[in-house]
Amino acid sequence: IGLSMAPTLTRNEPGYDPDSSLFLAFREGAFPAGELRPSRADAVAALERLERPLRGFPFVSDAARSVALSAIISGVVRGQLRTCPLHAFDAPTPGTGKTMLADIIGILATGVPPSGMAYSSNGDENEKRLVSVLRAGDPVILIDNVSGDLEGDLLCTAFTQETIQARILGLSEVVRLSTRSLLVVTGNNLRLKGDLTRRAIICRLDAEMENPEEREFDFDAVDDVRRARPQLVIDALTILRAFDAAGRPVKPLAFGSFADWNLVRGALMWLGLRDPCDTRIGVRADDPVIEQRAQLFVALLKSYGADRRFTIKSIADQGIEPGSLASEIAQLLYGGKWNSRAAGHLLRRHKDIPLLGVTLRSNQTPIRAQEY
Repeated sequence: IGLSMAPTLTRNEPGYDPDSSLFLAFREGAFPAGELRPSRADAVAALERLERPLRGFPFVSDAARSVALSAIISGVVRGQLRTCPLHAFDAPTPGTGKTMLADIIGILATGVPPSGMAYSSNGDENEKRLVSVLRAGDPVILIDNVSGDLEGDLLCTAFTQETIQARILGLSEVVRLSTRSLLVVTGNNLRLKGDLTRRAIICRLDAEMENPEEREFDFDAVDDVRRARPQLVIDALTILRAFDAAGRPVKPLAFGSFADWNLVRGALMWLGLRDPCDTRIGVRADDPVIEQRAQLFVALLKSYGADRRFTIKSIADQGIEPGSLASEIAQLLYGGKWNSRAAGHLLRRHKDIPLLGVTLRSNQTPIRAQEY
């Protein structure tokens, strides 16, 4: 059971909605009456209104625009989706509109801008902050202005599980927390790392100018959304209701644990928009873990080819002077210096994972040395 500041897919009036197990906490008449089984024509008109506040944002592609629309719609119905991917907003320079876009998403979902969470290089500190904001139960959570690589085991779990167990700071108490919040992250040249790349779609903005904050517009997107929120919320619901009433004719390819969110994704594709998951190619290509794996595999292939066995000792026996295989592997290690133990950890971390048509395998020799 939870609260919703907007109607649901199956109920327009305030009060308890048994279909979603949500209590709709708004006054009577706060939203226009919305059809529960609208037509495709109704959905097309709703999409046109929903897109209008986005007209000043410099999306780099149609797929990036779809990510923004997905975030807007997902924010409205997040309490009814068991899981939902991370929606990331990225740009090459500050002032491009990332945080403004996040504000629009929060205002549409709840009537106010989203709760903010700072991100640091300290993983434990990030987990404590995430637990705090999830405990507050805010429908939309913003991780703003991330400057480093975004990663975290608890963060990954929050996207694929309906609840998480967490220890409360300063107490020995362990609580179960709902993860039914839309998580939005912003950053300049943002990089997602590790498993998070399989849980995210990304919207890139690029104004193609040095000082994008100096642009002038004849409208204020945030004020427009505040004034039009009741109608825009119904528009977001109309798009999903119409898609569902039509029998969900678009069946997107599977995307991890996000089967519920395919309602949003499929509805956008049904109305002729690009699949927001098309942006995942760029997310994975920019993953530093995959980049490290590619560099390692290329170095090993150059030295050994695809069918020769080797050990950490055989690599070191070749020498560690500049240009050697050991020196290339050393550049991938912390501190940039060769260390046999660290090199072994590196190879084990990347074994059994295919990349570039190659997979690194290992087995133990009779003298218990690890052979690759």
